[in-house]
Amino acid sequence: MAFHKEVVETIYKTVVICDKCGKEKVLNIGEQLSWEGHMNGALHRDYTFMEKGNGFETLCPDCQKEDVE
Repeated sequence: MAFHKEVVETIYKTVVICDKCGKEKVLNIGEQLSWEGHMNGALHRDYTFMEKGNGFETLCPDCQKEDVE
């Protein structure tokens, strides 16, 4: 019998994207984040979520300022 052994590694890169301008910010590289990890990571980087229709719109800090003015 013959065997072949191969090591395969998966590295996750999680990015939050502003729905208005498309700006991206890396949240994590390494392990896969949970849903709470996504939300907390985005909030930690000053992204916010506005209710829109049946879902939410993700806004970066710059687009948040534009909406206020």
